[in-house]
Amino acid sequence: MLLLGPFVAAVTGNTGKTAGRSARSGVPSVALWADRELSGNSAWVPCCGEVQLQPLLKARGVGIARSISVLPGVRATFRSRQFGISSDHQPRFFNASADLKSLEDVLTHDDYCCESVVISPSSDEDYSEEHAVYIYDEEDFQGASRPFAEGDYEKLNLTRIVSVRVPAGFKITIQVGKRPVTDAFADDPVVLRRDTRRFPMEDTNPADTKPPALAEGLHSIFVRKLQPDDVHGLWVYFEPDFRGRPSSWILARFSLSLILGLTFNH
Repeated sequence: MLLLGPFVAAVTGNTGKTAGRSARSGVPSVALWADRELSGNSAWVPCCGEVQLQPLLKARGVGIARSISVLPGVRATFRSRQFGISSDHQPRFFNASADLKSLEDVLTHDDYCCESVVISPSSDEDYSEEHAVYIYDEEDFQGASRPFAEGDYEKLNLTRIVSVRVPAGFKITIQVGKRPVTDAFADDPVVLRRDTRRFPMEDTNPADTKPPALAEGLHSIFVRKLQPDDVHGLWVYFEPDFRGRPSSWILARFSLSLILGLTFNH
């Protein structure tokens, strides 16, 4: 049950702030898998530094990687490889601080994984409010909080989610209920691209309603950084010269008091 009760964060797997505690030079830390859901042939890459992936993937029979494992304590930055030849096509870069069980929402049909990867110990910056989603156990971003950097998180036992901070240019998908998002009978996920101070209520909806599926519990969380061509709307900065943590707003009509309330309540 996902209830408005005491905050519990008993989590298994790679989640939350690990800040390089498990990163060791020469130890396999990242795996690229031939199939989704971390299955099929795999190629493990040791920490730390940059590795050109094509020779390794070919030797391990992976070909195109469709999912990725990332062990706790490291951060991986991938450079995509493109299909065909196009002089105006730019490779995509994406990060992972946890597993990515599918790359379908990370790459376009013109790209595949991957040309190279840079593996480094995770740092406090990776889990700052500019680079990670924060879940709070009280309204207006108060109370106990937990950060989630880019990646997929399952087997969560969070009994209280009351407000969520989403950095500008990021999105979080919250899958409620007992079924995974890949299940045809799963409940519709909750997708947030900006802060919400009263989750799961819609901040722009005056109706005091929430998705009924929340009563069935929390299945998983997916955090993604949007690619530049997928970023739209208004970014509001509350420090001079476009500094500080921006708040992202889609193109719609919002009251100034709503924007200020969501951004200044810490």
